[in-house]
Amino acid sequence: MLKVTYNLTIGTWSVNSDDNLKTEFIELETNLSLTSPQGYCRISVYSPPAGQPGLLEGVVTEAAGALGLGEAGGESLAVQIRGEEIKAGDLIAIELTVGDVSETVMTAEVESINSSFGQTKITGRTGMQKLANARLNQVYENQTLSQIVNDLAGQAGVSVGEIETGNTYPCYVVHEAKSLLAHIRELAMRDGLDIYFFKKTCNHLDYLW
Repeated sequence: MLKVTYNLTIGTWSVNSDDNLKTEFIELETNLSLTSPQGYCRISVYSPPAGQPGLLEGVVTEAAGALGLGEAGGESLAVQIRGEEIKAGDLIAIELTVGDVSETVMTAEVESINSSFGQTKITGRTGMQKLANARLNQVYENQTLSQIVNDLAGQAGVSVGEIETGNTYPCYVVHEAKSLLAHIRELAMRDGLDIYFFKKTCNHLDYLW
C-alpha cells in the first residue's frame, strides 16, 4: 500500500507529516474544481491561548469565536501557532505525496479564522472566488483580450499564467452588473478560448489560462 503524506503551509507556519509526528494539525478538507468558484479548504488546528485569561475575558473570547468574527465582512482574528501568527490574507499551500509523487493540490488565501475552546478552524478561498466576488465599472479602448484579462485579474489581486493574445476590442465595457469572472468567461467564449485555474505554488494564488 502506498504511503500518503502531506505538507501544509499557512503564512510562515508549516507542518510536514514526515517531520512532525506530534502536531497541532487536526483535520483538512478541500473542495476544488477547474471551473467552479466555490473551491475552498478548511483546516482545523489545536492552538489554545498561551496565557490564562480571566473568567470574563475567556467568555468574551469564546463568544467572539463562536460568532465567527473572522468571516468575510467581519473583524479579522489572528491565531498563534508555535509563535507564528496566522491572519486573514495569508497564503495557504497544500501538498500531498503518494509514494514518490508529490503535487501541490491547492493554493488559497486565508478568508476566516474561528476559534473555540482551543480549536481553530481556518477557511481558505481561491482566486476564482475573488473574481466571482469582484465587480467594476470600466471601459477599455483598443485593448486585446490578454490585456483586458490581465488588468481585470490584477485589480482583483489574482495572478495569471499564459494567456492567448486574442482579438483586439475597439471598445469593451465592464459593468458591475456582472462579476469579473463572468466578464472574463464571456471574453474567452468570444475568442473560442477556455479558462481554468491551475494550482501550482503558494507564491501565486492561482494561474489563469
